[in-house]
Amino acid sequence: MPEWLVRLTGQERDLRFLATALRDPWRVTEEDGRSYLRSSLFNGFSEAAEVKLAADEMIDRANLAGLLHFERYAGVSTGEVVRVRPDGSRDISVSTATGLVIAEARVVAFSSSDGPASKPSPPDLAADIAFLEQQPAIAKALSHVRNEPDWYGYWKAVEALGRAVGGVKGIVNLGWASDEQVERLRQTAHHFRHHDQPAPPNPMTEAGARAFVVALLRRWIQWERSGRQKRSVNPASRPRGRPSSAAP
Repeated sequence: MPEWLVRLTGQERDLRFLATALRDPWRVTEEDGRSYLRSSLFNGFSEAAEVKLAADEMIDRANLAGLLHFERYAGVSTGEVVRVRPDGSRDISVSTATGLVIAEARVVAFSSSDGPASKPSPPDLAADIAFLEQQPAIAKALSHVRNEPDWYGYWKAVEALGRAVGGVKGIVNLGWASDEQVERLRQTAHHFRHHDQPAPPNPMTEAGARAFVVALLRRWIQWERSGRQKRSVNPASRPRGRPSSAAP
């Protein structure tokens, strides 16, 4: 039976992270200096287009989950689909605007490896991916910060959080940030998006804004995972913690 591989491209740190964090039935391995996505789920497909679609969906989910662990996680992209025949020859399918172009490649099969050396206690993205599938609002918020820099996305993510917890007041009552921190982000984001809008006296840096927003989203996730239904929906009854100091 032939094996399907999907080429992955991206920053080395992100590829190495996925190589340690994904578990069966998904694996990222390195061969001849290139990273590939493998899965036993590909065995049921007969066409490269089917494999590419499944890989795209999986990597989209993994990229969102990666943001939960690294605020500067940039994500990886899928490339050509490779079918490895039992004799070691390969058919390489390259995506184009008109579909998939198949080119037969007679090459010596790469030696398979288990990927880069694992870091201590790497996270298992399976639980994160499953959680995000059950929490579309959080997944949508994370999607707003996938690109960097993206001032529009940073503010849209905070707006999504606000809709879940009762606006800025809810964020403050939960102790995740202060009014001043959220307003500082809002003014800074609006200044960079609309240059006719004045900047605050102490505007956030792009790196500081991203760190602040990702920290808020992580708090939201922890809050949901700890059992939102056990907490009162009345913000005044929620314990007030110290405001987050994530924003510089």
